[in-house]
Amino acid sequence: MRHQNTAYFLGSNSSTGFFSYFDQLIDLKSASHVYYLKGGPGTGKSSFMKTIAAHAEALSHPVDYIHCSSDPDSLDGIVIRDLGVAMIDATSPHTVDPIYPGAVDEILNLGQFWDSSHLAERREQIIELTTAVSQNFTKTYRYIGAANYLLRDNEQLMKPAILQKKIDHYAEKFIKKQFKPRAAEGLEKKRFLSGITPKGPVCYSGELRNICERLYVVEDSYYTAPILLEKLRDGALQNGYDVISYYCPMNPRKLEHLYFPALALGVTVSDEFHPYAGDFEHRISTQRFINKELLPRCKARMKFNRKCAKSLLEGAYTTLAAAKETHDALEAAYIDAMDFDAVTALSEQICDRIFSSRS
Repeated sequence: MRHQNTAYFLGSNSSTGFFSYFDQLIDLKSASHVYYLKGGPGTGKSSFMKTIAAHAEALSHPVDYIHCSSDPDSLDGIVIRDLGVAMIDATSPHTVDPIYPGAVDEILNLGQFWDSSHLAERREQIIELTTAVSQNFTKTYRYIGAANYLLRDNEQLMKPAILQKKIDHYAEKFIKKQFKPRAAEGLEKKRFLSGITPKGPVCYSGELRNICERLYVVEDSYYTAPILLEKLRDGALQNGYDVISYYCPMNPRKLEHLYFPALALGVTVSDEFHPYAGDFEHRISTQRFINKELLPRCKARMKFNRKCAKSLLEGAYTTLAAAKETHDALEAAYIDAMDFDAVTALSEQICDRIFSSRS
């Protein structure tokens, strides 16, 4: 493995609203400890996790950074893999609670360090800002839903031109070459490598490159890559290989990228929404899977759909930026009420607990 740390999303602003894979954070039955951070906006949850992650890196522990799709500069969670320790922002829209309280997981309530009387004085402002944030997210999901509808129309238009037998043949050769049968049960972990964010589209494809010794790039303009990736994933699982599957943020059931940890092997899709510009070992062009004689029938409509979808996504980015601006104002109301010295003291206690016996 080239690089120990990695970055991804577990939540997505999608066509159906906020979509969560937060149950994929860590296997609770094998985890050492999981911390659930509670508290309102602006209480320092992301900074708390960055402090813990910095200590982990200083001690050469690999860290997974789970970014927030509504503010990619903030963290929704971290995983210190070799210690089996995870920490997560357990508040809305990805509210989660301990499954094995005390034995495995624990709540850290940063809300205990705020001045409730100060927040009560700002009650109307907090309600107004919270409502405005929610309204902007509702608009965002409508834009994404409309864009997804048009792109799904393109997928339907392409179906008659897809040469399924050629996809099957390529997948069979790939699986036979890469996945020698093992006496193990293959397990799938689900994540997002890309996100629809206030900054526009954000993709951590470079992070995938860092952890791969070999990387296949699937150049896809014809909506056939997900079909191929599903077959590669299924073949790996059936032969006893674990798979990290990265799904499309717009349509969280559609595969976009794969990583096979046992082989340090990755497969990434490069298309107009997240083009890949890095180095790679192998290229797969999906043109080989298409009957090009049928393309003229749908070319104009597909081009129109893509143009409209991109415009709709620009609307989503704009409303997400508005939501973030309003959320920043909401955070400011809580920041004024917080005792951050107490938050820092707690982070130091947790660092001692996690690392003191392992440094």
